[in-house]
Amino acid sequence: MPCKHALELPEILALVAGFLSPHALVASICVSKYWYQTLQHLVWQEITFTNRRKRLPNLQDLVKNETYVKSLQIYDGRSFGGRMTLKTWEAINQLDHIKEFSIFSSVDGDPFINVFWDLCQRVEILKSTRCSYGTDADLTSRTFSHLRVLELNIWKKSDPILDWLGLLKRCPNLETLTMPEFLKNSRLATEFLEEVAKGTWPALESIWKCHFHVSEDILVPALAAMRRVTGWTARMFGPRSFKILSHHFAILKRLDLAYCESSAMISILQEIMSSCPQLEMLRWGRIDGRELIRGRPWACTGLRELAMTIMFDREEIDQVQPLIFERLSQLKALEILDFSGVPTFSEWQQELKEAEAMYYGRPLHAWYTSGSFIPFRKTIDLRLGKGIEKLAALRSLQELRFVHTVQCLHEKEVDWMAEHWEQLNIVDGKPDSPDDFSRHVVKMFRARGIISLYKHFAEFSDIPNDEDE
Repeated sequence: MPCKHALELPEILALVAGFLSPHALVASICVSKYWYQTLQHLVWQEITFTNRRKRLPNLQDLVKNETYVKSLQIYDGRSFGGRMTLKTWEAINQLDHIKEFSIFSSVDGDPFINVFWDLCQRVEILKSTRCSYGTDADLTSRTFSHLRVLELNIWKKSDPILDWLGLLKRCPNLETLTMPEFLKNSRLATEFLEEVAKGTWPALESIWKCHFHVSEDILVPALAAMRRVTGWTARMFGPRSFKILSHHFAILKRLDLAYCESSAMISILQEIMSSCPQLEMLRWGRIDGRELIRGRPWACTGLRELAMTIMFDREEIDQVQPLIFERLSQLKALEILDFSGVPTFSEWQQELKEAEAMYYGRPLHAWYTSGSFIPFRKTIDLRLGKGIEKLAALRSLQELRFVHTVQCLHEKEVDWMAEHWEQLNIVDGKPDSPDDFSRHVVKMFRARGIISLYKHFAEFSDIPNDEDE
């Protein structure tokens, strides 16, 4: 008797196609007429134009299959026109079923600028990265009523091109806004928050990477006007803001308060981690290691990204750090774990004085290499034997970051990470102090298929690629 929930062949093919690369997917539709008819829509659902590809999509085929195209990506670092001709943009302008548009390019000059805004009027998701926008477009007659998600990372802070607040007002159904550069201007941020408080965007529920440098008196009315809050970023966060945000803890998914500093922040963090079951991303500032292990059990066990600077007194690290790692081991869905932090100038000075007094002027690199001395008492220690073994449960971990902390990683730590974190592909931070030894650690990571972003620093530019060695 056949299984009640057995998959049909088209479903099986679609499931398998989800694991294929774009090139393999194109090849698969050539297997047979049936495969072509079944998988054709998957081949065309996401189209990418880039000046790094040798071949662009055939324009006639693109227009013929335009009903299948749901996502368009343009990566052209030179200009919006770039390699693509007017015919290309005329073809793009016929994509009437597109839902998502991502662009890494400049937008300038007719007719490209008008094609761009025509396309923006039709999509639900717009992601624009490092773009500058021309001045020759009249947007006063346009309304972006379909737009729900807007992510903008403007190339030039002084780009005079657009009235961004006016543009946002023409997006009445906006739900998620990611716009870091625009809202760093306190005047514009204030005007934007006043519009939020008025209910200009009734569906707005996530404001992300917008580090408002405004008072809580301006922040609170805007936060209170939002019917749902699933994402929030702020530099000011006091008890009134926290009280309002707490009403949304059951649905909160992303929270960035990394730039906030307040004596009340410790209790706020404890409450958030124990009361937000849907939280997927949390970015915090500094936290004393002792405080992190206090409070109720964490409810945010579905976290995918966690960033915070954990500090210790030197004499406490051996007792407190294993307990912190024990708590972190509960976050089995973590994909990004970021311990990065920047010590203040006074802390650097004090630690160096202590080091000189303790080691009588002996070169500090001797203690770095031996692993017997970590100069900043307020830092996480990623060596084996310090509790990191408890993090073996983080099987989904893809990125580990520890920028501006001082580590003494050796081959045994590299081997342990590669063995237990099988999906780890990025490590970002200085692995040791002496440059020669750091080069060796970088090579060890790379030999295990892990990219060490520290190799991109100037002093590591001479490390050859694996294929060159």
